[in-house]
This record gives sequence, C-alpha cells and structure tokens, in this order.
Amino acid sequence: MTPPNEQIIETAKRLGEIQQSPKKKIDVRFIEPDLQTKVSILTVDRKLCLAVELKDDTSAASHETMGLATYSNSKPTVLSYVSIFESLWKQTELYERLKESDKIKDEFIDIAAHELRTPIQPILGLTEILRSNIQDPRQQ
Repeated sequence: MTPPNEQIIETAKRLGEIQQSPKKKIDVRFIEPDLQTKVSILTVDRKLCLAVELKDDTSAASHETMGLATYSNSKPTVLSYVSIFESLWKQTELYERLKESDKIKDEFIDIAAHELRTPIQPILGLTEILRSNIQDPRQQ
C-alpha cells in the first residue's frame, strides 16, 4: 500500500506482467491521494511487513528519501496490517458501488419524473381551460 506516483504505477504494471504462475501474485494497491500520507507499507505472503516513512521526496537517493522504517515478521502484527488493508479495500469498493447506484437512482428518478409530467401537462392545460370557461362560482 503506497501513495501513487508515476514511477510506482509503472513499476506495479511491470510486476503484474512478470507474474508467470497463478501461485505468484503481486497485488499493489494505492492509498487515496486525498489522504496525503507519507508512508508506504509492504506486506509479503502474510508473513512479513515493512512500513517506510517518506522524509524527502525531492531527493534522488533512496537513503535520503526514506525516514523511519519498521520491519516485522510477527504474524499477529502482519495479519493486523493485512486485515486493516482488506477492510479499507472492501470499504472503498463498496463506496464506489454506492456512488454508482446513487447515480443510477438519480437518472431513474429524472426519467420517471419526466415521463409522469409529459402526459399530465395536457390534462392540466384542459382543466385550466374548462375552469376559465365556467361562469357559475358553485361549479368552480
């Protein structure tokens, strides 16, 4: 899980092309850009975890770019990270589906409102004509 940039996106694409067997699966996910996080987290086979802080992204040397880093091979720690990430990914996917459903609902309501208005307009027009022609107040 990492903040996206062009170089990371290109590397992720190449890694996806390298996968030769179904057993080897590389899944790179990006942190939402709006979060403006400065940490990349790598989990490997649900066994290892590496979290690296971005200190200075203007530097060309990787050792100057990185700040504090934590490494863990503790299964509970790694599985906690994995669980959090999977929950976030599911939540993001559900949110995207919710936005799509909301868009479809709005389109349906717009179409339904238009279809209901169209046949009613002549009826309302004729009703106004009939009302204007009635002279007796009791009939109105």
